[in-house]
Amino acid sequence: MTIGYQLRKIRQFLNLTQSQMCAGIISESFYSKVEHDKSDLSFDKLLAILKAHNISLYDFFEAFDEENLPKVKLRKQIYTAFNNRNINQLKRIKKSLNKRDTIKILKINLMLAALNRQVYEIPEEIQKEIMSKCLKVDLRKQKNFWNLAISTSIYNFSELSAFIDYILENSTELERP
Repeated sequence: MTIGYQLRKIRQFLNLTQSQMCAGIISESFYSKVEHDKSDLSFDKLLAILKAHNISLYDFFEAFDEENLPKVKLRKQIYTAFNNRNINQLKRIKKSLNKRDTIKILKINLMLAALNRQVYEIPEEIQKEIMSKCLKVDLRKQKNFWNLAISTSIYNFSELSAFIDYILENSTELERP
């Protein structure tokens, strides 16, 4: 769930147009971009919009807690296990995942391969796919830097050097989760 999605859901529930929802606080075109996750809304503008419609912060963010708390907790467990080089914990987490969690399973497999120094066993086509996807991530999001860090073990030195140059050229100030 995103801020834009939650704003749209509330706006539709209140049966308001985008123009009514933005309440003169921001332009309608900017508000539309926020709803479509193409622009970020500052916290003070979000507060002003919520206040204009008598929506409490608790009510607005409650949906985020319900939907994202288990995901955030799992992501933290995975990254903590990787940081601590706890191979057994990563294996337990992987075993507990649903088969539909393919991205998490792939990340854990890559982490395990890196920790076990078995990255060379990852098929070359999968390595190339990971490398190409890394060049398409939004470098403003902190969680994407985790994904980049996890993938560094598949690069040789010259590729890694070019990869670091890409990060430096395309990064801006990080957004906090």
